[in-house]
Formats: sequence, structure tokens, C-alpha cells
Amino acid sequence: ELNARSHTALVANAARNGVAHRITALLGDNRSVGDVALGRARRVLMGYIPTPRQFLSRALAFLSPRHGGIVHYHHTATRAEFNGVVALRHCTAEWPRGTRFDLIG
Repeated sequence: ELNARSHTALVANAARNGVAHRITALLGDNRSVGDVALGRARRVLMGYIPTPRQFLSRALAFLSPRHGGIVHYHHTATRAEFNGVVALRHCTAEWPRGTRFDLIG
């Protein structure tokens, strides 16, 4: 998390909900502080708006090669632009070949 206040809230809420032991909340840009989590994550939250496309390959690198995981990919679009197939083409362009995924949205 880049925002210090958001990071503090994330850590506090995880503790309040009894799941602090299940998360690793990093403060800073994941390109500089995230290397410790590469290949270890079961879930990656991508909060870059309007689109995190340029960071998708980095998000996938965080997933566990053994267990896989979930990438929460947020993309903004108008109602006219939204189409599951278009969104799927948009976000799979940079996925490693053979990657299995489900589009939920």
C-alpha cells in the first residue's frame, strides 16, 4: 500500500477481524518493497485506478507457483464500454501462456 493512512487502516482492520496473522501488508511501492513477497501470495489486491494493466505481470509474480491464487484486478469502464469479453482480452494480454483463470465481475 502506497498510502500510509490506508496501510495503517488495513493493519488495524486485519487485527480487529482476527486475520492479522494471515496477511502481509507492505507499506510502499511494491516494485521496491515487494520482493520479499514474490511467489508467496495467495491473494493480490490491485488498487490502481483507472487500470492496473501495467502492473499485472508484477501481480502474477506475487502468486505462489505451487498453489496459485487470486488477483483482484480493478478496471474502470463506462456501461457502454463494459463487456466481459473485452475485459478478458484486456487483462490476459500479459498473462503467462497456459495460465488458468476465471473472470469474475
